[in-house]
Amino acid sequence: MDVRVTFVVMATLLALVEEAITTGMTDLAPLFGVPVGAACITISANCLDVVRLHRVVVYLPAYATPAGRGGGPPRWWHSLLAVVLPFAFATPVAGVIGALHPACIHFPPIVPGS
Repeated sequence: MDVRVTFVVMATLLALVEEAITTGMTDLAPLFGVPVGAACITISANCLDVVRLHRVVVYLPAYATPAGRGGGPPRWWHSLLAVVLPFAFATPVAGVIGALHPACIHFPPIVPGS
Protein backbone atom coordinates (compact mmCIF):
# COMPACT_ATOMS: atom_id res chain seq x y z
CA MET A 1 0.00 0.00 0.00
CA ASP A 2 1.25 3.49 -0.81
CA VAL A 3 2.66 5.45 2.13
CA ARG A 4 0.35 8.41 1.47
CA VAL A 5 -2.74 6.19 1.57
CA THR A 6 -1.54 4.53 4.78
CA PHE A 7 -0.91 7.93 6.34
CA VAL A 8 -4.37 9.26 5.49
CA VAL A 9 -6.07 6.09 6.75
CA MET A 10 -4.14 6.09 10.02
CA ALA A 11 -4.64 9.85 10.52
CA THR A 12 -8.37 9.37 9.98
CA LEU A 13 -8.49 6.54 12.52
CA LEU A 14 -6.58 8.58 15.09
CA ALA A 15 -8.86 11.57 14.52
CA LEU A 16 -11.94 9.38 14.99
CA VAL A 17 -10.54 7.96 18.23
CA GLU A 18 -9.76 11.48 19.46
CA GLU A 19 -13.29 12.64 18.66
CA ALA A 20 -14.79 9.63 20.42
CA ILE A 21 -12.74 10.39 23.55
CA THR A 22 -13.57 14.11 23.65
CA THR A 23 -17.26 13.53 22.93
CA GLY A 24 -17.31 10.91 25.67
CA MET A 25 -15.75 13.41 28.08
CA THR A 26 -18.42 15.95 27.16
CA ASP A 27 -21.12 13.34 27.77
CA LEU A 28 -19.62 12.47 31.18
CA ALA A 29 -19.87 16.05 32.51
CA PRO A 30 -23.10 15.31 34.48
CA LEU A 31 -21.23 12.66 36.47
CA PHE A 32 -19.11 15.48 37.90
CA GLY A 33 -22.08 17.63 38.86
CA VAL A 34 -22.03 19.91 35.84
CA PRO A 35 -25.34 20.39 33.98
CA VAL A 36 -25.54 19.15 30.41
CA GLY A 37 -24.35 21.88 28.07
CA ALA A 38 -22.54 23.89 30.77
CA ALA A 39 -19.14 22.30 30.12
CA CYS A 40 -18.32 21.15 26.61
CA ILE A 41 -15.08 20.04 25.03
CA THR A 42 -16.67 19.47 21.64
CA ILE A 43 -19.26 21.44 19.73
CA SER A 44 -21.85 18.70 20.16
CA ALA A 45 -22.53 15.71 22.41
CA ASN A 46 -23.12 13.62 19.28
CA CYS A 47 -19.88 12.05 18.04
CA LEU A 48 -21.19 11.52 14.51
CA ASP A 49 -22.20 15.18 14.29
CA VAL A 50 -18.74 16.29 15.40
CA VAL A 51 -16.94 13.99 12.96
CA ARG A 52 -19.20 14.60 9.99
CA LEU A 53 -19.60 18.36 10.21
CA HIS A 54 -16.85 19.91 12.25
CA ARG A 55 -13.43 18.36 12.51
CA VAL A 56 -12.36 15.30 10.59
CA VAL A 57 -13.81 16.24 7.21
CA VAL A 58 -12.36 19.73 7.50
CA TYR A 59 -8.67 19.11 8.17
CA LEU A 60 -7.94 15.56 6.98
CA PRO A 61 -8.29 16.26 3.24
CA ALA A 62 -5.38 18.67 3.62
CA TYR A 63 -3.12 15.65 4.18
CA ALA A 64 -4.10 13.97 0.91
CA THR A 65 -1.48 15.68 -1.24
CA PRO A 66 -0.98 14.80 -4.89
CA ALA A 67 2.01 12.60 -5.76
CA GLY A 68 3.73 15.07 -8.10
CA ARG A 69 3.51 18.20 -6.00
CA GLY A 70 7.27 18.51 -5.77
CA GLY A 71 7.67 18.86 -2.01
CA GLY A 72 11.05 18.18 -0.48
CA PRO A 73 12.00 16.66 2.85
CA PRO A 74 11.49 18.81 5.93
CA ARG A 75 14.45 20.85 7.10
CA TRP A 76 15.63 20.90 10.72
CA TRP A 77 14.10 24.32 11.38
CA HIS A 78 10.62 23.17 10.29
CA SER A 79 10.34 21.20 13.53
CA LEU A 80 11.37 24.24 15.51
CA LEU A 81 8.75 26.36 13.75
CA ALA A 82 6.07 23.73 14.33
CA VAL A 83 6.71 23.85 18.07
CA VAL A 84 7.46 27.53 18.65
CA LEU A 85 5.09 29.38 16.30
CA PRO A 86 1.80 28.05 17.73
CA PHE A 87 2.81 29.22 21.21
CA ALA A 88 4.17 32.51 19.89
CA PHE A 89 0.86 33.32 18.20
CA ALA A 90 -1.52 31.72 20.72
CA THR A 91 -0.11 33.45 23.80
CA PRO A 92 -0.95 37.03 22.74
CA VAL A 93 -4.35 35.94 21.45
CA ALA A 94 -5.11 34.23 24.77
CA GLY A 95 -4.05 37.38 26.60
CA VAL A 96 -6.37 39.57 24.52
CA ILE A 97 -9.27 37.15 24.94
CA GLY A 98 -8.62 36.97 28.68
CA ALA A 99 -8.59 40.76 28.94
CA LEU A 100 -11.76 41.23 26.88
CA HIS A 101 -13.74 38.39 28.40
CA PRO A 102 -12.52 37.41 31.86
CA ALA A 103 -14.04 34.13 32.97
CA CYS A 104 -14.14 32.69 36.44
CA ILE A 105 -13.84 28.94 36.13
CA HIS A 106 -15.48 27.17 39.04
CA PHE A 107 -16.27 23.49 39.34
CA PRO A 108 -18.70 22.40 42.04
CA PRO A 109 -17.32 19.96 44.58
CA ILE A 110 -17.74 16.28 43.82
CA VAL A 111 -19.88 14.65 46.48
CA PRO A 112 -18.66 11.16 47.33
CA GLY A 113 -21.19 8.42 46.67
CA SER A 114 -23.37 10.42 44.27
